Amino acid sequence: AWSKRPNVSIGIVPRSTTMTAYPLNNYAIHDERSVLFKTILCDLQSRKKRDIVSAVDHFERLWNIALVDDDAAPLFESAMRSYSTESALKEVAPAAQ
Repeated sequence: AWSKRPNVSIGIVPRSTTMTAYPLNNYAIHDERSVLFKTILCDLQSRKKRDIVSAVDHFERLWNIALVDDDAAPLFESAMRSYSTESALKEVAPAAQ
């Protein structure tokens, strides 16, 4: 597992996936009583049942198309290799100023 915490799972939606849901805004589902929506303009906390249900439904649709934990390992490893290569190249040839 990619997370060291037993209560945390990490998923990633590959670029090649046919999207059935799109992450239009960030949100944090705190529990069954509250959701925090984060937009470019403001943060909005809601305790309305319909908002919480909507956020949970959206999350579940994204989670269902995501690769999770060990299934996502090849993508995570590729991203880490790419990042390591980019970092090494920047150290060798810094951008012209």
